[in-house]
Amino acid sequence: MRQLYFIIIAFATAMAASAAAGESRYRAVVPHGEIGEDAAPQITLKAGDEAVGRVWLGYDEAALHLRYRIFDSSPLMNSGDNWQMLFKTGDSVDLQIGLDPTAPANRAQPVPGDIRVQMTRTKDGPVIVIYRYRVPQTERVTDSQRQASDSVIFGSPMGRVEVDRVEKLADVKPVIETMDDGYVFAVSLPWKTLAGREFSPKPGNVLRGDVGVLFSDPDGGITVERIYWSNKNTSVVADVPSEIRLTPNAWGEIELGMMNDER
Repeated sequence: MRQLYFIIIAFATAMAASAAAGESRYRAVVPHGEIGEDAAPQITLKAGDEAVGRVWLGYDEAALHLRYRIFDSSPLMNSGDNWQMLFKTGDSVDLQIGLDPTAPANRAQPVPGDIRVQMTRTKDGPVIVIYRYRVPQTERVTDSQRQASDSVIFGSPMGRVEVDRVEKLADVKPVIETMDDGYVFAVSLPWKTLAGREFSPKPGNVLRGDVGVLFSDPDGGITVERIYWSNKNTSVVADVPSEIRLTPNAWGEIELGMMNDER
């Protein structure tokens, strides 16, 4: 948890109109290669004017590399027992990305290739969960190498969101460091794992996506705040469908930089 204060987002209507048009105020260029020790972060996560986290990204033919540095007085506490619902039970970091660069930028609903990756640590250790919102029927086969379930419905009296496939990854190992004022969560996510098939994006591709952080209460029991880089309509923390729903038209642009010998 960090020290919370209430923030009124006065420009919500303007942001919604921009999203509907597929416009993005946010763009990050991701360098080719792993993240260097002295690299500058591409993204700063902010609550109002306060920086609550920084995110580094890198990529190569095999994987997308991420490092989150989150500022938090009760770092990386998540009490969850249900791995499909860890976004409700405390601290975590989040990646949302569309892996089809030809998908319409202004899409309000997810299409195949649009995923969310929730990453945290519980009493059982690190947990990484992929939500595949739309999966072609021919691909809905249980992978024996992962714990997975098909067609999960997240509901409340306010509505419901159906996610075609939810997977708990067993073969990706993050590096986690906690300190007094927060934590670092670093991980390399293979493109094949993200896509669920053979996949290798090309330098110069522009994908859409978002990164964020979820903060817990002081005991790590529930999620009390959601902060994202691009999507600012994330104030709801008391309605499961609202918290799991994917809104691609609120994402920023993630440009994959050219390789050194192509510059």
